[in-house]
Amino acid sequence: MSKKPRVCHLSSVHPALDTRIFYKECVTLVEAGYDVTLVARTESREEKNGVRIVPFPEYAGRYRRVLFAPFKMFSLAVKQSAEVYHFHDPELIITGVLLRLRGKKVVYDVHENVAKQILNKTWMGGRLLRKFASLFFRIIERCEVFFFHGVVAATPDIGKSFPSKKVTLVRNFSSLQLMDGVSPAASAGTVPTVIYAGVLTRIRGIGHAVEAMEFVENDCELLLAGKWEGEDFREECERRDGWRKVRYLGVLPLYDAYAVMKASDIGIVNFLPDQNHFRSLPNKAFEYMACSLPLIMSEFPYWKETFGDCALFADPLEPKDVARQIDRLIQNHDLRMGLGRAGRTLIRSEWSWESEKGKLLGLYRNLLSLTGEEG
Repeated sequence: MSKKPRVCHLSSVHPALDTRIFYKECVTLVEAGYDVTLVARTESREEKNGVRIVPFPEYAGRYRRVLFAPFKMFSLAVKQSAEVYHFHDPELIITGVLLRLRGKKVVYDVHENVAKQILNKTWMGGRLLRKFASLFFRIIERCEVFFFHGVVAATPDIGKSFPSKKVTLVRNFSSLQLMDGVSPAASAGTVPTVIYAGVLTRIRGIGHAVEAMEFVENDCELLLAGKWEGEDFREECERRDGWRKVRYLGVLPLYDAYAVMKASDIGIVNFLPDQNHFRSLPNKAFEYMACSLPLIMSEFPYWKETFGDCALFADPLEPKDVARQIDRLIQNHDLRMGLGRAGRTLIRSEWSWESEKGKLLGLYRNLLSLTGEEG
């Protein structure tokens, strides 16, 4: 039996069991016959679903992480003796270059348009400084990508930032295999529920969604599951009048989050206007669709074009507008069911991880000059 090709995924930012990195990409590669290691944030070394997980330290403070993480990651990566290294964070570009200089095949997985994100990172300083940092990062990213063998882009918009011959589009669609293996959670209430499961941040419109609950005329509850961006923001949300209709579920394991989604009535993606959001493909939307939930989404033109058959749209900065759309879905059972069915149909026919993963496997076949089927 031939030796399995060794692959190592790297992330200094994401938790080890990140949905895209672990459950989709790493597990898919294991199932295709690869020997897979993941270096990422976790408490201890373990093996899960055939993936060896190596813990990466969590640094105190962003600046300390950006300064030291690339070199610590390089040290851990070299010890894995892989043939392909696939990294997921822009701060690891240096790590990727160092691995390339050692003769390794390197893939850069770009989840977000970071140059656009930087423009809204107020912790980096004033607007002029952020514009300079954004431009500087864009130049560095585009120059250093020539060192790498491939770029995996999570959206078409991200892919346009890189040379087309380097790019493989691997969208962050939901896995039906994961979703359909989960049963709905037992209902803990008697009123309709709106859910957001993910990182709870200001830029993702969580504060405005909480405020919207004050203006919802029908009985309902907003369920929030995930990690808060900070205690200050959490306390700010708790002080809003709409918080009396909110239930915070904490940080849930993936399967528990899916179970709660399946027991909910409406999914919400209320991202605020931001250059990085306008043409994004939020993973949450696809997860809700896989659960047959109708969506309430920000009224970005690209989102209306993409998700128009399965969502209602509102101005994310206007809580009363968001509330009106929640009321509309609660009051109209047929509309709610119709949008949910349309979303589920799109997932089954076009937008599932099962239909998308072939692109990832094709990239690896090309990288390793493999022919035929792995395994």
